[in-house]
Amino acid sequence: MLEVGYEGAGKLAPLIFLLIVCTVLLHDVLLRCYFEGWRFQKIGLTTEFSFEDYGERIARRFLATVAVRRSGTLVLELCHFRPEAGDTIINFYLPEVEDKPKLRINTR
Repeated sequence: MLEVGYEGAGKLAPLIFLLIVCTVLLHDVLLRCYFEGWRFQKIGLTTEFSFEDYGERIARRFLATVAVRRSGTLVLELCHFRPEAGDTIINFYLPEVEDKPKLRINTR
């Protein structure tokens, strides 16, 4: 436990500095990923499309995944949470890149 007082005050400043540095680094990483093509994706779970189906479909890379419960509660850690029908999954992922570019034909 961190005590804030005469002796604990010296311990609080490095923690605040570390929090600021981590926030700036995370922002830079997310911004760099976004400009490299990463995008946010929102997937609604239903009885026909379950969390297991989602896990099988997401074979691509993703950086962060959160869930929004049907009640509106935000779940940041999916390790101990099992999303169900009515919940929404949001992730930051790198879309698959097509190997061949599409041909554009001018009809003039």
